[in-house]
Amino acid sequence: MRVLMAQVNTPPPSLRAKNGQVPEALDTLVQQLLAKDPTKRIQSSGAVLVELRRFERRCLRPETVAFSVTASAPRRWEPDPSLISF
Repeated sequence: MRVLMAQVNTPPPSLRAKNGQVPEALDTLVQQLLAKDPTKRIQSSGAVLVELRRFERRCLRPETVAFSVTASAPRRWEPDPSLISF
């Protein structure tokens, strides 16, 4: 029962707490997506797409973050596997 209550009441850990190289904007977006209070979550998939595109425009520049950007599709990106740890 304690685990269930923790799942319901405890906010997920910050991505930046796990990896300080995660952009703050991405961490904020993930926190919004995982918010325990449904009224604080992003309310539609369209709104998520808008936020992801905003994040992409502001943050995903090869010189500013450690993400690899594919040359054939500049709007697509994949996280650098060396930065992901669970």
